[in-house]
Amino acid sequence: MEPKSRFSRWRAAWDALTICLFVGLLWLPTLDHFFHLDHAPIPSENRLPAQWPRFQGIGRSRQYIA
Repeated sequence: MEPKSRFSRWRAAWDALTICLFVGLLWLPTLDHFFHLDHAPIPSENRLPAQWPRFQGIGRSRQYIA
């Protein structure tokens, strides 16, 4: 019975480690927000987005789809 209980303990430890790693990865963006861990420059794009093309009906929709 000893090998099964040892395997059970290893499996429980592995499951706990996997859960902690997953939760830690979920918290990374929040930690970065509060502690500024990422030092990459913030993009500074000031252009306006392009205008949407006009929909002129089903027969002339090639330009709209493109």
